[in-house]
Amino acid sequence: MQKENIQLTSIRGVLALWVVGHHWFYSIENPILNHFFGYAYFSVDIFFILSGFILSKIYEKISFINILSFYLKRFLRIFPLHLFSLILLTAIVVSPSFQFEFNFDYLSSIFLLQAFHDLNAINNPPSWSISIELICYFLFPFILISTNKPSGKLLIIQISVVVLASFFTQQYFRGETTGLGAAFRGISGFLLGVFVSKLSNRLTLNNYWSNLIQFLSILLMLLCIISSGNLGGFYKAKNVIAAEIAVSENEKIILEKLNNKAPLIEIAILMDKNDISVSRLSAITGINKTLIQKNYNSLNPDGKYYSIFNLFSNDFFQYFLPCNFIPFISAIFILTLYCNKGIITYLLKSSILHFFGKISFSIYLLHYLILVLFVKLEFFNDSGIQDLNLTFIYITIIMLIVLLISSYITYKFIEQPFRKILK
Repeated sequence: MQKENIQLTSIRGVLALWVVGHHWFYSIENPILNHFFGYAYFSVDIFFILSGFILSKIYEKISFINILSFYLKRFLRIFPLHLFSLILLTAIVVSPSFQFEFNFDYLSSIFLLQAFHDLNAINNPPSWSISIELICYFLFPFILISTNKPSGKLLIIQISVVVLASFFTQQYFRGETTGLGAAFRGISGFLLGVFVSKLSNRLTLNNYWSNLIQFLSILLMLLCIISSGNLGGFYKAKNVIAAEIAVSENEKIILEKLNNKAPLIEIAILMDKNDISVSRLSAITGINKTLIQKNYNSLNPDGKYYSIFNLFSNDFFQYFLPCNFIPFISAIFILTLYCNKGIITYLLKSSILHFFGKISFSIYLLHYLILVLFVKLEFFNDSGIQDLNLTFIYITIIMLIVLLISSYITYKFIEQPFRKILK
């Protein structure tokens, strides 16, 4: 077993908090927060890469003899906390009557089958990713054994294929949390992590190159986010249309795409094609007009997004967003962090970030139920749209305190005991 790589643990904490912001700030009428946290679903894609990378380093030599032991360890690593968080979420949702239907969908949620179909039952939304993670765990021993000690040329080919798969996955399944798209997201990211970890055995970086690549990676990811249009507000399209508002077939297509987390720039292209105004879309979705207008203004007179990819007429390139590069860039970033050099590596070794990293799994699984609890306690206004005022900032601070304390408790009394049992 390899010694803990503290900076990779810490980056999990940063990613988990980004996901928290994704769900917490989605209803804030602030374009900057909408934009930045709108892309936080990429945290999950990076989680998959990290998972593949770290497991590959830990189990570089694995035989068929200990596969069952590996499966048991991984299942018990995630299932106890998942079950606890689901039971607690259920109690919060059904209170004070405590009446709910224990049906097949709820059973599917218990046994982490939520990524395979939409559930008509109480479930903890973030747990879709650990449902996919189980698939990756099942495949992992076979991946590792079949790709053991590849030659340099073969490794380059393998990484190239996986990178291309990652691009196409982000293009067609960006943000998917159920079905085939979710599986492709998880498996492509996991494979990218596995193969990049093999590259780390052949790579040595000094401080200069580590700093350069790490800073460039962060800069490129920020540029990808800035240049891909504002994703803020796409959740508001869900369940916001009043029953008396009639919508056309073309508008229904746009609403369906919004509910499937299509970026607003893609929606703007469809608006242009179908002659749907900014005001009309805002009226039927509840999305802020400014957010829609900003993305609509990014179109040229031919209804195409300003991008180097528009040199091609194919729809693939017309809708190809720079954010599709984020998983690949993050894989390079993770690779340089593992080399244990550079200023960012040093910062990530701080005790506070390491603490966040250690409790990151608890943060990830508990944050949504705490959000539901705050809604039940009526901390928010009835419209669901929040102003970024002093009251909301206070509520956010309280939420973070509750989340961190709760996450530490579950880490201490659920995660750690099971880890000790498995040793």
